[in-house]
Amino acid sequence: MLSFVLLLSFAYFAFQYNQYSKYLGMVPSELDVSYFFTFGTKELGACGAAIFILNDKTNKRILKDGLVFLKTANKTRRFYKNRYTHEPLVQESYDAWIKIDASERQYWWSDAAFSGLYCYEAKQVSDKVEEIRKHILKFGGYYTRIKNNNYHTGLDGSRLLIVPSMNIAVIEYWNF
Repeated sequence: MLSFVLLLSFAYFAFQYNQYSKYLGMVPSELDVSYFFTFGTKELGACGAAIFILNDKTNKRILKDGLVFLKTANKTRRFYKNRYTHEPLVQESYDAWIKIDASERQYWWSDAAFSGLYCYEAKQVSDKVEEIRKHILKFGGYYTRIKNNNYHTGLDGSRLLIVPSMNIAVIEYWNF
């Protein structure tokens, strides 16, 4: 019985580590983060999200230097391949960072803005999204999309959102 419990525990922690490393691989190394939590779907790989806490030093740099600092944070930590065909799925770089200003804040109030989070239906997701929306509406933020350059047709890709007022970075993916 003890060996079964140990095996089950090992499988659980291996899965959690795999999730952590997958999402962390999408965060540029210039962004010093610690793991917070992830959301995934029943359909493995369809869509999901992870929320990371920004290191205080990193967050202070973003608050102080904004796009100037983020301009250097444009490469993923890992290069991803399609798990079935093993062909390149995405490039290892992000598009230019965009500051969420007053003209874009209405979009961030829509459900479309949080596709990766909303594909996982749970009350805690809705609560977290509402909190993020309020901070974006009041204080703004920054976002970028991962480049895919048509390596994989139909790939909507991934987005990295930073909300400095909450000290968080959010990775969302869909059709990944």
